[in-house]
Amino acid sequence: VGVAENSRSRSGEQRAIRLADGSVVMLESETALKVQLGTAVRRLELDQGTARFEVAHEARPFVVFAGGGSITAHGTVFEVRMTPDRRVSVRLIRGSVEVHFPAAAQPQFQPRTRRLHPGETVSFDAAPVKKAADQPIAPPAEAQAEDARDYREVRLADLVGEANRHAAVPI
Repeated sequence: VGVAENSRSRSGEQRAIRLADGSVVMLESETALKVQLGTAVRRLELDQGTARFEVAHEARPFVVFAGGGSITAHGTVFEVRMTPDRRVSVRLIRGSVEVHFPAAAQPQFQPRTRRLHPGETVSFDAAPVKKAADQPIAPPAEAQAEDARDYREVRLADLVGEANRHAAVPI
């Protein structure tokens, strides 16, 4: 039997949530997240805002759905952001994740999946809204360790948004 819950942070609020599996999710201001911890998979849906995931090591895949894509991790730290203009940004802090892009977000000649390494960020336009149950679950990713950031595939507007997130005076 799984555990399901909805979490939402208010404007200006940051909130940490400890999941039953030991993972910790930090919700930024105005973030909406649905959590379903099933017997076979840990499934989360980010509907809006920004969440940082510190994933507990275990056999069940940890899958975050956002904008029609998904991010799969085991025992890692990463951040997912859904901007108001329906753009999804994934930033890996520690470990390794597999990002599965929605079909509409990738040109036909590009791969639909990309493995991120620590410090890398990738962004994509959100696909039309689909339920998480309709999305494929990616295979588990193994953890690695590095400490650098890669913004080569990030739009300037997304980078400025990232810089302004906690700034007292925005750019």
